[in-house]
This record gives sequence, C-alpha cells and structure tokens, in this order.
Amino acid sequence: MTRALLHRYLAGHYLVFDAIEVLAGEITMAADRLAQCLRDGGKILLCGNGGSAADFRHLAPEFPGRFRAERAPLAAGADHRLSTIGLPDRDGGDIAPQCDLAAVEPGSDTARIQEAHLFVEHALSEHLSKQGHLHANRHDQ
Repeated sequence: MTRALLHRYLAGHYLVFDAIEVLAGEITMAADRLAQCLRDGGKILLCGNGGSAADFRHLAPEFPGRFRAERAPLAAGADHRLSTIGLPDRDGGDIAPQCDLAAVEPGSDTARIQEAHLFVEHALSEHLSKQGHLHANRHDQ
C-alpha cells in the first residue's frame, strides 16, 4: 500500500466520521430508546442486509455476553424488526421513512460508512453495558 493510498482512505474515513458528530442527537436518542426498551423488559433485535447483516451478527453476541466488561447479559438477537432505529446511509433511501428513528450517515463510500456504523454500534453497546439498572432486566434469547 502506498502512503498516498493510505492518506486517501484516511481522508474518506475522517469525512464520514465527522458526520457522526452531526448525528449526535439521533445517536443519543437511539441510546436512550434502547435503554428504555431494556428497562421496560423489552428485547433488542438487530437486522440488516449485506454487510450490515454481518455487522449485526458480530454485534448481537456482545449484548447477551459482554463488550468491554463482565456484566449480566442484555436481551438481544438478530434478524427481526419491530420498533426500528435505523442507520441508513447516503440519503436514507426507502428505509429511513419507515424507521421510528433514523440516523442517516451521509456519504457515498460504503466501506467508510460501514466503519462509521460499526463505531456507532459499539458506542451504543458500551452505553448499554454501563447502564447498571439494565443488568437486572436480562432475558434468554
């Protein structure tokens, strides 16, 4: 890999990640809704298509298991949709209007957008892990 190519990739990465700051309100609302869902005894279900489905299959075990610290499991699974929090890209496409909450990641570089989505997903997982009152609301999958 050349230094120029690495700098080009980093520039695209920084551009997409700068947009996350603009989405801070939506991401914070998503974290609050997920926490409330668990407080109410609900379950978090993750779904996606293509690379997003693979990302969620990676993320889902971190909810019932652990992300950064040992803790009781959180109720989560993959491949279903009820009340929806979406992380669509570009202009939101057809899915954004169908979501209860959509944090649309602008940009056109799918790989960089997927990196940003994984960052947000890990941030949400860590947020929920740190919610001490959620530990009592565990469910089997």
